[in-house]
Amino acid sequence: MRVVPDSFSSPTPPPHPPQLVNNARGVALTLSLFEGETFFRVAMDVGAIDVSNGKGQEIILRLTTDLASNGTWWTDNNGVQAQQRWRNFHPTYPVQIYEPVASNFYPATAFGLLQDVKDQRQLVVVSDRPHGVSSLNDGQLELMVHRRIAQSCHCDNGYQLDTNVNVRVQLRLALTRQSAASVYRPLQADVDHPPQLWFSSSQFAAQPPLWTSPAFDDRLRLLTYQLLARQRLLVRLQHAFLPGEDAAGSQNVSVNLQQLVPYAALASLQSVTETNLVGTVAIAAVAVQQPVVLAAGDIRTFVFQF
Repeated sequence: MRVVPDSFSSPTPPPHPPQLVNNARGVALTLSLFEGETFFRVAMDVGAIDVSNGKGQEIILRLTTDLASNGTWWTDNNGVQAQQRWRNFHPTYPVQIYEPVASNFYPATAFGLLQDVKDQRQLVVVSDRPHGVSSLNDGQLELMVHRRIAQSCHCDNGYQLDTNVNVRVQLRLALTRQSAASVYRPLQADVDHPPQLWFSSSQFAAQPPLWTSPAFDDRLRLLTYQLLARQRLLVRLQHAFLPGEDAAGSQNVSVNLQQLVPYAALASLQSVTETNLVGTVAIAAVAVQQPVVLAAGDIRTFVFQF
């Protein structure tokens, strides 16, 4: 495996291109490992699927490891909570398996993971789009990347998934002994919120807002920063971790609301009000000088009046 230095931080271009693993049958998979990172960046390009023979095809990415996963794996629930899955089994009702492949694929909005039941080694995969995820054999994790169905099946009301499109998937792949959440939460932010270029006047740049600096806690997510009518600013903050998910990550986070406002606008700030999630009902006035605390799982919304 070759390490490809990060071209953003390196003064010279990378000496080697990312490794192209496979480009057979219209599928190209590129694997990159940047210097200083503890995860792989995977780009998978899948061309249009040929169904001229009248048979549907499904393109999967199968990751094979030596993890003793004991018939279990995890997928996320709407990008938030990790749900344990079992092969050919469910803990609350008896399972009758008629389609052993399809019955074991579960939806994953953001991530899937495989865990060794003996030594807690884990394979974590974070994606930029939803997939069906399965583990049909111990030590394997499969992601449904693309599919084209020439004929409708008996359970979908005659709907055919017959679209002739190309698909490009961006993944982050990590092997770890840490808690899974301490890996997939930062990787979710890396995938969902890639670096953006910001331009501003020199007056604004003299005191940039908190979220643009390293002082902004990595466990916080700035979900909304929206100017409203009548000189109001809507800010929505989220604690990225859930309660008990990670010993360090699930601790409370405090933030100074003043640092969310451009320096030039602080003098005209009149009040800050915490509201319900959608910002329509006031809950309580907030002293802007006092830090606000977010517990694990919290999403809090504030309206700044200028």
